[in-house]
Amino acid sequence: MTIQFAELSQRLGNDEEKVRKVAREFYRSVTHDLWHLQSAAASGRWATVSAFAQRIHLSCLQICEGRAAAAAAVLSRYPSEFFAGAHANCRWDIAELMDRAETLDGRQA
Repeated sequence: MTIQFAELSQRLGNDEEKVRKVAREFYRSVTHDLWHLQSAAASGRWATVSAFAQRIHLSCLQICEGRAAAAAAVLSRYPSEFFAGAHANCRWDIAELMDRAETLDGRQA
């Protein structure tokens, strides 16, 4: 089960319960941050978009997920007219990670 987060699992001594707890907290906080990021983008608050993208970036790094972290970092650098394109290109890496975290947490059937 922890193969979904192999590097994190290794860092946590291959303790599945610890990995599950970290994944649960990651999922909860990043779901919240993604909602705020999208809300801020919809209302043109680009400094807020950047701040939430940076939070997501750091959250991904904390669980050893470099690809999603890189995608979030890209989102933090694209204001206004360029954001939609960047979001379309980057969101899949973040969404894939969120799916893995949700599955590991047992929220998905």
